[in-house]
Amino acid sequence: MLVALWLHSFVHLFASVDLSEARNNVCSTVSDYALTWGNPRCWYNPNVRSNLRDIVLRNGYPIEKHNVLTEDGYILVLYRIPSSNKDNTKRQPVIIQHGIQGSAAFWVLHDRKSIGLFLVDHGYDVWLPTIRGSAESTGHVNMTTKDPAYWDFGLDELALYDMVAYIEYVAKVTNQKGNIIYIGHSMGTTISYIYASERRRHANEHLRGMISLAPVAFINKIDPLVKRFAVEYGPVVAKLADNLGLKGTGQIPDVEMFLRKYCGTYPVVVLCDALIKLTSGDNPNENIAVRNDFSFVVM
Repeated sequence: MLVALWLHSFVHLFASVDLSEARNNVCSTVSDYALTWGNPRCWYNPNVRSNLRDIVLRNGYPIEKHNVLTEDGYILVLYRIPSSNKDNTKRQPVIIQHGIQGSAAFWVLHDRKSIGLFLVDHGYDVWLPTIRGSAESTGHVNMTTKDPAYWDFGLDELALYDMVAYIEYVAKVTNQKGNIIYIGHSMGTTISYIYASERRRHANEHLRGMISLAPVAFINKIDPLVKRFAVEYGPVVAKLADNLGLKGTGQIPDVEMFLRKYCGTYPVVVLCDALIKLTSGDNPNENIAVRNDFSFVVM
């Protein structure tokens, strides 16, 4: 399942890279990237290549950075976007977990329209975790990312160590054990199912509820072509990535650079778009709604 999730999320990085070095770096449709200069359907988005902190501060919100230690020694970075209001109101804590090739910045890419800042505006205490192996959570008490043993983990460890650690941390800081809402996306849902199944009592004691976005629990209904590729070539891709040093569970800098170089030009972007639809499907009505409100490329 981990290989299938990785392959699914890998092509989604095509939709998160800057496709132009021109001033206009975001367009409404794929075809508009053929000419970004002077195109009324293209514009400049300052969030392209920005990190979470920059985007949050640019929008006028405070942000906190916390370090969380897991039971097995990993040091995770956990961000908090508290309300900018200087009152003592106890706010509902919400944890929003990104997917396997995502990052905490994904939740604020569309500024105040993003779920992260939208929830802050509506009175929630927003927490954005990063998981072990991601670009920001590479710490460990006695290992580095150069140690093979550092990477000896899977979905179970993310669920039973990382989730447990940052849920307990949020509960302690907010003093709201049992009142935390968890929102997961893609792999963020998968690990939540493992956590709630294996640590049922812990989940009942700490969480008020869980919300799943693009949930992944089973892969028996996955597109046959993608499933066949994952089964037959997944180990080869994993071995190649390992040989190239492309390890990670979030946005991997080397992968992003590769995609910007080879998928950052027109008409190659058309192929990238096709790969996204191959793994995710295509709903024209949803896509039109999203593109009209935001843009095709979000980062």
